Amino acid sequence: MEAYIIDIDAEKKKRDKHIKRIKKYLDTRHRPKTLNHIKSFLAAELSCRFLYQINLEGQFIKMYTDPAINYSPFTIRLYFPKKNLCICCSQDFAERYISIIPAILSQNYEETAISFRYYNEYLKKVCLSGTLLILMIEPKAIMLNNGKDLETFIQESL
Repeated sequence: MEAYIIDIDAEKKKRDKHIKRIKKYLDTRHRPKTLNHIKSFLAAELSCRFLYQINLEGQFIKMYTDPAINYSPFTIRLYFPKKNLCICCSQDFAERYISIIPAILSQNYEETAISFRYYNEYLKKVCLSGTLLILMIEPKAIMLNNGKDLETFIQESL
């Protein structure tokens, strides 16, 4: 049986490198990018292969497309790059049921929250995004207010 040792400093450096590239790409001091360009960049950077949305009843819905509404100002996108997972939910749901979210949003936690502006080609104007949270911790490590961990809750909801 092999033992694996996780180098936490290496993990932090890797995460910080991704966050730095994402922030640089999303920097709005330059001309804002289109949402399609941003989606492509985030897919390449964070390798999101599994996309879920949490509806108002707290049920997970597997998504096969990523509509623009999932980038609106009061939406939270939780990225778990190690799991190739992205979860979209309302800011209200995230703050009320996912106990770690208020701490991250108030910058009392090591994880990073990123908001940005993008050019909406349909509306022909610059729009404000929701919040991207890039989490290097495992979904199993996030406890919900119902006492279940996030990973178990996803599996039971599908």
